[in-house]
Amino acid sequence: MVTESLSRSLDAPAVLSEVSRLVVDCNRSLTDLDLIPEVSHEIAIPANRALGAAERLRRLQLYYEPFHAEVDRVLAVANGAALLSVHSFTPEYDGRGFDIGVLFDDHEFEAQELASRLRAVGFRVRMNEPYSGREGLIFSAQKHGRRHDRLYLEIEINNGLVRTDAAAESVSDRIAQALDRFID
Repeated sequence: MVTESLSRSLDAPAVLSEVSRLVVDCNRSLTDLDLIPEVSHEIAIPANRALGAAERLRRLQLYYEPFHAEVDRVLAVANGAALLSVHSFTPEYDGRGFDIGVLFDDHEFEAQELASRLRAVGFRVRMNEPYSGREGLIFSAQKHGRRHDRLYLEIEINNGLVRTDAAAESVSDRIAQALDRFID
């Protein structure tokens, strides 16, 4: 909901994964053990246990490859546009008490600027939390940003803030305000 709303507000294209990360995580490399996780946050995922090669390939062909091809297609025609990857995190896991994380590796100055603008619209922001871009945990943004020589960042939104459509729309409006100032 947040990404779709941001896309409308900013008149920018959005590429969405069509499947849960528990089926196949499009923000992971093909060699990542969490690409098709058997366990997530200590909860077993029975449909992923002892997954056969044919089912793994089917998921990659049906969801993973089209997602990455579409990101490449959009960036190829979006002249000079920055890439922002949008995700959410659960606040219940590890007691995460903040609103938005700005994740980065190569673009620290721009990440700090975006964080400042997000703070200005009222968000509690942390850098490279709840995951670190410097530890390779922004796979899709990094892969496509580097391939297309674009500024790329990732934001992680506390999903406790977006549990209803109205709440997600409100969060999206505030993020759009910050991004509008950021990309001017």
